Amino acid sequence: MGSAGGQLAARQFYGDVAVRRVVNGLILTETRYQADAAFPWHGHDLAYFSFLIDGAHVEQIARREIDYRPFAASFHPRCEEHAGVVRGGTRMFVLELDARWLDRVPGAGSVPADGLVLHSVASVELAARLYHEFHLADA
Repeated sequence: MGSAGGQLAARQFYGDVAVRRVVNGLILTETRYQADAAFPWHGHDLAYFSFLIDGAHVEQIARREIDYRPFAASFHPRCEEHAGVVRGGTRMFVLELDARWLDRVPGAGSVPADGLVLHSVASVELAARLYHEFHLADA
């Protein structure tokens, strides 16, 4: 491990930004990654939720590997180091949270340093609903 890719600032990703909106300190972004793209160990200045829209994505976080498939949702704490490989191209929906939002969440400090994969149906439904609302503004 290590920070070969360094620390990415708010709104910065290795993928291409397809759509972005900023609402009350929340940064909502759809990123697209080319097939077989790889990104080095790095962290992000802001904590964020991610929701894989389509494709496949394998991420290395600490000593575990997470194999994301469509509709996988996860939470990444601020500065969490990770690296990854994209399989076949992907679209990812990301919700970045500034410190004001994290301060409002009870128990936010108890999230493991290597993040959380959100397996519940409610988490996936909420992410899908937010993604749908995100794109309504395009219509």
